[in-house]
Amino acid sequence: MSLHQEYGKTTILRDLVRRISTGIEKLCFKGINVGLVDERGEIAAMYKGIPQNDIGIKTDVLDNIPKSIRDENAN
Repeated sequence: MSLHQEYGKTTILRDLVRRISTGIEKLCFKGINVGLVDERGEIAAMYKGIPQNDIGIKTDVLDNIPKSIRDENAN
């Protein structure tokens, strides 16, 4: 990984979720359970309930949540 290489917000978020979920051996961090709300299906890229992107072994995903449902439950 080059220091000058740029990454998008989605890629950075996906990598953070994966590392928090799976853990970081160098830091003796074993990982924790992560809940991911993937509103547009960009982070996990679910297909028939299976994430197509590596988001970690301890990650649960809610995907394609319409804004109308999200906004109704915000109050």
